[in-house]
Amino acid sequence: MPDEKPKILIVDDEPKNHHVYKRILQSLNLDIVKAMSGYQALEVAHLHDFFLILMDVQMPNMDGFETASLILDHPKTQHIPVIFVTAHSGDKTFEFKGYESGAVDYLTKPIDDTILRSKVKVFLQLWKQRKMLESYNEELNQLLIELSETTQALEKAKVAAEAAAKSKSDFLSNMTHELRSPLNSIIVLSRALSKKSQGMSERQIESAEIILHSGNDLLTLIDDILDLAKIEAGKIVIEIKNFNLRSCFKRISKQLFPLADAKEITLTSTIDDDVPTIVHTDEKRLAQIIRNLLSNAIKFTEQGGVNITVAMENNNIKVCVIDTGIGIDPKNYKIIFDAFQQEDSSTSRRFGGTGLGLNISRNMIKLLGGDIQVTSKLGYGSCFCINFPANLTPSTIDIAQLSSKPTTTTLTSAPLPHVPVADQEKTADEIPIQKLSADIVETHQQLQKKTLLLVDDDARNIFTLMAALEPFNFNYITAQNGQQALDKLHNKANPHIILMDLMMPVMDGLDAIKKIRENTHWNNIPIIVVTANINNDEKQKCKTLGANDFIEKPVNIDDLVKSMANSL
Repeated sequence: MPDEKPKILIVDDEPKNHHVYKRILQSLNLDIVKAMSGYQALEVAHLHDFFLILMDVQMPNMDGFETASLILDHPKTQHIPVIFVTAHSGDKTFEFKGYESGAVDYLTKPIDDTILRSKVKVFLQLWKQRKMLESYNEELNQLLIELSETTQALEKAKVAAEAAAKSKSDFLSNMTHELRSPLNSIIVLSRALSKKSQGMSERQIESAEIILHSGNDLLTLIDDILDLAKIEAGKIVIEIKNFNLRSCFKRISKQLFPLADAKEITLTSTIDDDVPTIVHTDEKRLAQIIRNLLSNAIKFTEQGGVNITVAMENNNIKVCVIDTGIGIDPKNYKIIFDAFQQEDSSTSRRFGGTGLGLNISRNMIKLLGGDIQVTSKLGYGSCFCINFPANLTPSTIDIAQLSSKPTTTTLTSAPLPHVPVADQEKTADEIPIQKLSADIVETHQQLQKKTLLLVDDDARNIFTLMAALEPFNFNYITAQNGQQALDKLHNKANPHIILMDLMMPVMDGLDAIKKIRENTHWNNIPIIVVTANINNDEKQKCKTLGANDFIEKPVNIDDLVKSMANSL
């Protein structure tokens, strides 16, 4: 017990000597245990934890030397220090024999009180330190046990978390595939129908366009919900690369101009001359943020217009979307960035929408190292600004200096094809547009009557691709999984191009690509992956295995045709 007194064993066959020891050691508050013989000492030594033994040398039957040797030979008592006490002062023979028996010290009678107390104090202090060290060791061992248990628990939790994360990731991947696959048929077929006006009434064409727009709206909603889920799961992947910022803004403006034009409001943009042309960030995510802000601005603006300004601020790029719309009550600034939240229910009923755009934009801009701010006045319009690092390099700065004045684009009506535009005002990425018609004709001729191997487990997708690619008069071979595709190839099928889905039963697309590339007869056939969901890891796997390109569902037929032409 912690409150027990330290125990000392005194072995002496003379009772009067025990009284002397007790008197001398009384002030040390010790528990003194007496043994009147060597045999009695052996019995008692195993019963208590003694910090010291004072052993008389000359005793009948068993002397101190033999007693000490037996005590110190036993594992349980071998650690107890022994001080021999003898009346033979100056006899070196006794001293040598004592030390040989295991004694740590030697005292001679008559005993000096001070010397005895001092020696006992030293061994008492050593014992206390040993007990303290043992206590620390016990605590340390307990901590190590607890740490080991905690580590094991953390490891189990980590494994469980990783399994849960993988399950969530797999769920997201499967959900994306399952939702996008049927949308692929809806969007691609309705787009094809809306373009084929021959033999169709205006009402039929209008119906196809409504289906197309509804499909695109549903696709946007699905993408938003999946993005939100990916953000919560920590599965959003950021792809950092160099791209032309001005070209990016022009594309976005052209995409959203029809929305502004339909409401008879202006859509303008101004980019300051010190804004770099080439920036280093995620173009896809930045464009998604800008489109969200612009779509909201156009949606909530009935008169006036929407203006985009791009400027430099503290080495960051600052993009502001300013509108003359309904505005926002400052007290609602926080809630508009929450998922599925709009300013109030009347806003949702009047203008529609899910309230996901701003939440996703805020999370995306954080991933790009930036932030988003809003200022607004109810009834007068709003201003949403994002700041993000440009990661400027010397080459970026040089390119930026080529611009001598702000670039302003105002879209107020449909494009006027007969108005001449000076060549020097065109950017490099716009020039190929002039060749588009000729390229389409050339591509059409290049792909005529080629043989395609379509590999997809969903018959609707195969039908959709065949219908959309009808003008090219392709010959088709179809397979519902990778194994069927290999069987077709073994049966002398000789396609010019393989369109390969990834998620299929029996054998998935990745395994099929690998086996095709391992066969010398087929390893030169272009393989284009056409799938509802492909992340960076899967893209890299496909590239490593030998895929030529990737097209995401819902399929943009123009992109698919261009990819097929480039692969031949």
